Amino acid sequence: MIIENATEFFIDGTFKVVPQIFFQLFAIHASYRDHVIPVTFVLLSSKKEEIYQVMVDEIIQLAPAWQPQRVMMDFEKATINVFNRAFPVVELSGCYFHICQSVPRFLLTHGFKQLYETDVTFADNIHKIIALAFIEPSMVIDGFVLLCSNLDYDYQQLLDYIGDNYIGRLRGRTRRQVSYPIDFWNIVTRVKSDLHRTNNNFEGWHRKLNCAFQCSHPSLWTFLDKLIKEENNIHSDIINAMTGRQPPRVGNDSAANKDKHGFLKDFIDTSTSNLTKSSNYFRCSDTIKNFALLLYILGGKLTYEFIQLNLPGSLSNLTMFNIMISNLNSKFSEEEFQFDQLQKHLDDLNV
Repeated sequence: MIIENATEFFIDGTFKVVPQIFFQLFAIHASYRDHVIPVTFVLLSSKKEEIYQVMVDEIIQLAPAWQPQRVMMDFEKATINVFNRAFPVVELSGCYFHICQSVPRFLLTHGFKQLYETDVTFADNIHKIIALAFIEPSMVIDGFVLLCSNLDYDYQQLLDYIGDNYIGRLRGRTRRQVSYPIDFWNIVTRVKSDLHRTNNNFEGWHRKLNCAFQCSHPSLWTFLDKLIKEENNIHSDIINAMTGRQPPRVGNDSAANKDKHGFLKDFIDTSTSNLTKSSNYFRCSDTIKNFALLLYILGGKLTYEFIQLNLPGSLSNLTMFNIMISNLNSKFSEEEFQFDQLQKHLDDLNV
């Protein structure tokens, strides 16, 4: 079984496609021969820790040789606890995109949204806090202490939030344990090892599944019928993996790998070099600007905060794009993204 032969896994739940009698569809995907393949579907009645424990115990009964080495997951304490107990030596990692979302969300709910959008210095310092994910884990606490010493009272609520959840508050000479320790959310090791830093593959699969179902909370029979059809697609992916075929849009030649690593280096260099600048002087290469524009086209408002936070030098491209499409008859839907809809807009723009 693939689940017993793979070492790297991605786990997450989705909620819209499940029948009303269930709470979520929990899925486990495995990285296998350069393919990311769904290997387990579980209908769950809640997000309680004991439910996750039963799920993992049942999977181990079915696949006793399952020994994951790396698992990427959402920032959900219940699943973290269960996987740590079941696999004591497993390396658990949180999706970097969560950090990029959680800080702006905190600013929004605590009345800092306007200050963040209008005060350049305040925004710069917020970027520095998030950039802790890009420094060596052994240096994170020193970096956090340095930020705390240089930031005034305006930042205290956010620093307390970061300290309580991701760093650990000082208690005497030690720091309190936190729900999400540094090794869980820091991505330096994953960048150096060319490992996944986000659950983007999973999110793409969720969108595909939602589009296939075309409704929320279907009947049980409709749900099973759609899932069986998805299983047929998965079977094709497994055959491709077993026969050595590369997944779609992934190059196997050295030039493609060089381009991939070149883009990653460009992205990180852009983010880190801008940390010391005012946002008015942020700069992005054309490659990064095009990447940000395509990301915005695909995700719309869902990705704008990420771009604003990490790639503000590309915001001019987004503004120009919005002006261009404002004169068109059709508008982008704020619902699920559809590829045929994107193609229509690109055709209208003569792209």
